[in-house]
Amino acid sequence: MMGERSGSQQWSLVEGFLGRPIVPEDSIYHLVAHAKAAQFEDAAFAGMYAEQGRPSYPPSLMVKVLLLAFHDKTADRETEERCRFDLRWKYALGLGMTDDGPDYSTLSRFRSRLIANQQAGAVFLSILRWAREQGVLRAKIDELVDATAVHGAGAVQDTLTLIRKATRKLARRLRQHPEHEDWARAVLAQPDKKPEIDWDDKAAQQQALNELVRQGREALDRTAATELDDEQRQARELLETVLGQDVEPVPEGGVRIRLGVAKDRVCSVTDPEMRHGHKTSSGRFDGHKAEIGMDKETELITHVEILAGNATDGSHVVERISECEQALDVEVERVTADTTYGRPAVREPMQRRGTELVSPVPSPSNRGGLFTKDDFRIDLDTRSCTCPAGEQGRARVNGLGQLVGFQFRAKQCAVCPLRAQCTTSRHGRQVEVHPDEAERQRLRAEQADPAWQALYRQRPRIEGKIAELVQHGMRRARYLGRAKTLLQLFFTAAVVNLKRLGKLLPGRSVPCLAISPNS
Repeated sequence: MMGERSGSQQWSLVEGFLGRPIVPEDSIYHLVAHAKAAQFEDAAFAGMYAEQGRPSYPPSLMVKVLLLAFHDKTADRETEERCRFDLRWKYALGLGMTDDGPDYSTLSRFRSRLIANQQAGAVFLSILRWAREQGVLRAKIDELVDATAVHGAGAVQDTLTLIRKATRKLARRLRQHPEHEDWARAVLAQPDKKPEIDWDDKAAQQQALNELVRQGREALDRTAATELDDEQRQARELLETVLGQDVEPVPEGGVRIRLGVAKDRVCSVTDPEMRHGHKTSSGRFDGHKAEIGMDKETELITHVEILAGNATDGSHVVERISECEQALDVEVERVTADTTYGRPAVREPMQRRGTELVSPVPSPSNRGGLFTKDDFRIDLDTRSCTCPAGEQGRARVNGLGQLVGFQFRAKQCAVCPLRAQCTTSRHGRQVEVHPDEAERQRLRAEQADPAWQALYRQRPRIEGKIAELVQHGMRRARYLGRAKTLLQLFFTAAVVNLKRLGKLLPGRSVPCLAISPNS
């Protein structure tokens, strides 16, 4: 049953007890305490609770507690202590001097309720809607967009550990299953640790791998025709994935660890949604990606998303922008982002919806610093290509007569004084032509315009906003799974927006954190 707060604020009691102001007016504690609504409309959360039973802590109070917890980067048990002993928190939450506030288990249950009822982003959206109603956020906005790494909360495990842990996870799910109870308990009776072998002995390593794979495949075979519930089925699918991604059979029998890394490799049984990701060619991380959209004028975060760690930046940016427009009644006129967003998979949907995309077309590259395609003069109308030395290449076409590239003869390249800067091939230099080469040429010419360059110079401002999110703990996931990590991102972004509104509207009560039932 949902508890509700009375309309009276008690933050003044804390100041009255001390006889002096307790927090600065521009602090997050003051902003939360002096929100225009004394509560966040408890009724908006009524669908999350049963109609009968013991009253809960008011959801309006719980939302404020979460905002402060994400601002101060406190774990649940420390959050419980802050509510009990920290006067700044009591002031912000409207708690009396003897009020304890919610305990750590209540916080965990409340987060689960928010996710289960699709209310994880309700507070974030309510702040933005208030900014829109007050005219802070205008009807037409320019967005700056970027993504950053979020290290996962799960343990990253090697192949043998993944197989052992996945097998044991399935066994735990089957402990009460009448057909597999004995097998499951036998597996769980084994020590949950790496085999005690000489890890410098290749034969011993191979034997240990074969045994783990045998046990895992036995589990799959035993449950192949068994009716399983959702948790059991998910555990079986995880084991099947782990067994298939890292090992391969060998002709002499048994298996070996496959060379290379599987495309969508699960790297943690603790959090199966974690992935190996890269933000740079040398900077690998294990976890997820947070994608952030920010209004260029106000620097308010307007949309957020959690992507798989190995997802390409911008995979769902068009959908998130459309949702932002609908939720806030705004129009995103322009999006500025880095080169990753300039690929056709993002650019074409942006063009169809009428949104200008300021993002560089990826520049051609070549190994060893040799001439790139940009060093050749390509005329698509005449189907001609002139190299830096002034030689003409022969046009190459496919079976449909479409131009696919140019070939320079080996004799031309052999005597060319620029050969060492151009190619190492004994067959002569080739220049490929992309199917949308004409569009790429147009975009590269546009990028040379000083007006375009002035727009693109604004892009790094989003990195400062990401740095502020990281300051509040967004570099590392607090919880397992993308749904909970998205909740963390929603609340952290809400905190950052609150702080920004406090600077944009000093001295005003900000914001009205009223959450409508349709949030």
